[in-house]
Amino acid sequence: MKSLKWMMGAAVLFVARFAAAEEVRYVPARQYADALVSEIGKASSTVDAFVYLFTLYSDLPDNPTTLVAEALGAAVRRGVRVTVALDQGGGFGGEPAGPAENLAARDFLKARGVDAYLEDDPATLHA
Repeated sequence: MKSLKWMMGAAVLFVARFAAAEEVRYVPARQYADALVSEIGKASSTVDAFVYLFTLYSDLPDNPTTLVAEALGAAVRRGVRVTVALDQGGGFGGEPAGPAENLAARDFLKARGVDAYLEDDPATLHA
């Protein structure tokens, strides 16, 4: 199995395994949602995501993070094994925003069949 890896502008690393050759690329912040939704849509076996901060706006269905979350759920419905590890603390600038937002994202993803969880060791996802 080869891997496709890319960095999102918001310091999020997604690793997706595909039958295609391995590729690494940087995706600018304003283009990450389209790139992720496209690549998630191509996944045939697994998608593994490691996310520092996953802020959902469920009242805005066309929001980039909501589109990515829905694409992860759609992958599960296609039979792809999707795992999302979320950071359990933090936020930007020392703000304690991460835990509540990542808990909400975990619940949103789990409701769509994604194996989403908070990482036990906060240093794992936030170097």
